[in-house]
Amino acid sequence: MSKNNFEQLEEQMEQKYDDASEAIKQNVTSRKGTWDLIGDLFELYIPQIFSTLIGSNANHANPGLTQGEESDNE
Repeated sequence: MSKNNFEQLEEQMEQKYDDASEAIKQNVTSRKGTWDLIGDLFELYIPQIFSTLIGSNANHANPGLTQGEESDNE
């Protein structure tokens, strides 16, 4: 049984795009790895930066008694 034109066209297209699909897969995989790294950095360090900034401002905004000082109420 001979192949019809559509089957021949399908085989040609598979051969043509087989190499391109592997290159696309590698490109997507590498970009996904890059975005995963960026996401991990944001997840780990950005909250720490904000908590550090808030913690350092808290001391300046509301200075309580320093060590060695006594309050007048005692």
